[in-house]
Amino acid sequence: MSHTDSLEEVVLGELIGVDTSVPPGRNYLEALKVAGERLEAAGFRVDYPVTPMNVARSRVRENVVLEGERVNMVARILRGESKRRLLLNAHIDVVPPGPNWSHDPFKLSVEGEKLFGRGASDNKGSVAAITTAATRLASSTGFEGELIVAFTCDEEIGGRSGLGYLVENGLKADAAIVGDGSIRTVGIAANGCMRFDVRVRGQAAHSSRNWLGVNAVEKAALVVDALAQLNRRLGERRSSVPADPDSGVDYLRPSLTVAMIRGGVKENVVPPLCEITVDRRLIPEETWEEAKAEVL
Repeated sequence: MSHTDSLEEVVLGELIGVDTSVPPGRNYLEALKVAGERLEAAGFRVDYPVTPMNVARSRVRENVVLEGERVNMVARILRGESKRRLLLNAHIDVVPPGPNWSHDPFKLSVEGEKLFGRGASDNKGSVAAITTAATRLASSTGFEGELIVAFTCDEEIGGRSGLGYLVENGLKADAAIVGDGSIRTVGIAANGCMRFDVRVRGQAAHSSRNWLGVNAVEKAALVVDALAQLNRRLGERRSSVPADPDSGVDYLRPSLTVAMIRGGVKENVVPPLCEITVDRRLIPEETWEEAKAEVL
């Protein structure tokens, strides 16, 4: 990197160089130490709590592949007499890179004022920003209380084995700032996430005698159409919470996406099974139970 690179760029480059794509979610500890060692040098007490694998597996869909320890990082520093606690949080995992990258996704590239690399926006950019801000704050006299920095795993597959697990096991604060993605506005809430699989079963038969079978893919197509109709109805709803200006709407809106379809065993066999993976985003005014009831 050139001599003009900021500390944020240096940290971001090191973070991007560690592949934390999930699934499967390897290399979390290596990436977390990029931030943790800097925070420790600035005076933070740094711990790396591990979510047990059996807990992590119980919190994702059964077809999600997990490999490696589910490691998180919690760093703390206390200043003055105040008992107030501020939590800064971001997630260390990224989604796997797609096939059409023109840059090496795991090497930070700089072109003009743009940074390229898997996680430059979502979400290692936030990890780098929080790390450098926290180290500078630790050396200042401008704050009192406890500053907690938590970098967590598995957000891209729900977050329940990352931040969710830490909260369940005692992580608390009086206020929190969560850095995530390229959102260019400060929000007090965000959409929730519900993911589920739909399994449609049929009966296998040779395609030359398909009348003897039941085509699971054709049956699943009816389910997909019904889910698409539900998504259109959801699109008419709005939250009272303002949305990111880049989202194209003024206020948060719910959505339902048929994200993946898996079915069929061979081109000359009537498909006996078709699986659909669905991503449902809930506005703050919706409850899990209400969203589930709409699908069922």
